[in-house]
Amino acid sequence: YLLTYSETGKAALRRTQATGVREIYVYPDPDKGVFLVHEDEPQLLSILNKALADIETRELPTILTKWRERHFDYTLLWRALAVVAAIAAALLLWTWQLRWTVARQTAQLEEANRSLLVTKARFEAVYDHHYQMTGLLDREGRLLMANRTALEFAGIQASEVIGKLFWETPWWAHSPEMQRTIREAVGRAAKGEMVSFEATHVSSAGESRVIDFRIRPVT
Repeated sequence: YLLTYSETGKAALRRTQATGVREIYVYPDPDKGVFLVHEDEPQLLSILNKALADIETRELPTILTKWRERHFDYTLLWRALAVVAAIAAALLLWTWQLRWTVARQTAQLEEANRSLLVTKARFEAVYDHHYQMTGLLDREGRLLMANRTALEFAGIQASEVIGKLFWETPWWAHSPEMQRTIREAVGRAAKGEMVSFEATHVSSAGESRVIDFRIRPVT
């Protein structure tokens, strides 16, 4: 709007009547180039005229060429693109390494889990088919595990006794004296002692059986 440059001076001259551009300065040849200034900008026209008047004729083609081409400096753009590409490459590498690490650790955990399941299955196969009544307690005397032989003898399910204090389970409900004895034995075993004595159990059929009771710490 304020200042335009046309490649062809004659074409610019023809457009002046249509666009309302009244004031023009042609230097040095209207056929080679013309600057157009809107008629509402007389000061801009005056500045342009003075500037062109101070330019030597041989310098004008070079100036006009630079005006037309207006070269864009792509150096900064290429540098910015290079930085973005480097960051993208680093992110891709980091993502690949992270995925590889996660995949490796996942595979290791899955293998460890499979090994644990196999070990657990083997343990249960021996533990549940043992002819002796066997169980596992924590240091406070709460029942953590009981094998199938012990559960079937009392006619109970594991869910009925797991987590209960051992001397309060059905195996000893028939005798308060046996409950006190078992409680004392659990306390001694918690201190590292192995304790054994004869005890009595009442089966699910109501029959009293004498058993060889042993309790020892697991290390």
